[in-house]
Amino acid sequence: MYTKESLNDLYGKLARSIDISDDLYENAVNEYNALGKWIDAQTPSYKISIFPQGSFSLGTVVKPITDSDDYDLDLVCEFDEQYGLSPRQLKVGVVKPLLQKYRRISGDIEEKRRCWHVEYEEVPNFHMDIIPAYSLFPHIMITDHDEENDMYQYIGSNPSGYTDWF
Repeated sequence: MYTKESLNDLYGKLARSIDISDDLYENAVNEYNALGKWIDAQTPSYKISIFPQGSFSLGTVVKPITDSDDYDLDLVCEFDEQYGLSPRQLKVGVVKPLLQKYRRISGDIEEKRRCWHVEYEEVPNFHMDIIPAYSLFPHIMITDHDEENDMYQYIGSNPSGYTDWF
């Protein structure tokens, strides 16, 4: 029979075994802050902010199941307005070239439906998914690429609202 204390100890050990390490968490935060500062310096015509969404913003990051899997950091690259950019122009014409020029990304940059998937060769088992968006208070409009028809559109999302709700 388990006591309340032994169950709490067991749950604590389990949580620690699947939690992201403090070093990796700090490195991920430093990386997206550095990327945000660099993009801001490169784009004086736009006002842009970068922030995490998903498990990083919720504080629910867990260790990948195997050593061959990656930690996934989902980031929003939010322009403060649309700036007259079509979804394709925002994602492919503005955000992709910035990521290609960023000195710390030496791995692949792969287009996914709603983001750019960025691999870091020097940081094993870590990647970022960067979602281009613009602000349309109280939510954001993110790019969405229908690969079958090669069409881009904006769709609404509210990752900050979800994080606040959670």
